[in-house]
Amino acid sequence: MNVGDVLDAGAVFPKPMLPVHPSPAELSIAKADAVNEQMTALRVESGLTYSARSSVAQHSVSGSTTIQSFTETGKTAEAIDLALEMLGRLHTRGVDEAMITSARNYIMGQFPPTLETASSLAATLADLEVNGLGREYIDEYGAALNEATPVSVHNAISDVYPTLDNLVFVLIGDAGAIRDAVARYGPVTEMSITEPRFRSNYQ
Repeated sequence: MNVGDVLDAGAVFPKPMLPVHPSPAELSIAKADAVNEQMTALRVESGLTYSARSSVAQHSVSGSTTIQSFTETGKTAEAIDLALEMLGRLHTRGVDEAMITSARNYIMGQFPPTLETASSLAATLADLEVNGLGREYIDEYGAALNEATPVSVHNAISDVYPTLDNLVFVLIGDAGAIRDAVARYGPVTEMSITEPRFRSNYQ
């Protein structure tokens, strides 16, 4: 296989969610803590990558939770193991008050600028309309962040973040170099990046 081939290994990653999580403030804190954990483990402590991120996509019926990063080919399995360790800690350890405070401060600093422009306001109003929400969803967001507790955030983590036995891995790289290393994560399917069924999604 050539560089650029794709390996897709694992079981099931997307986890169904409500269109809008019933505890949006707690979910926001959980997402912020997840990103911080990833960056600390994968970049600061191990130097395996320059960037790592976690996202939660909520759609009208279901959504997906993803962890994304990149690393040197020979460090692929090591980076995956650290990401899995971080995910496991979210479930077993949860978050403490210091983590919640840090995430809350970050979110409240980033939230107001998302409502500054006409286009951002229009997008927010559209989201509220589509999901059947009133303006209190925005007006009470700060208060909800202040009320978040380690227990309520952990409940959001349990609702949204998949467990280690419910994952799919999508790896883009040199299949010949990483095939054996990633086989231990689950059944492996290989696809050339030049295959029409792969490329059609990006044309």
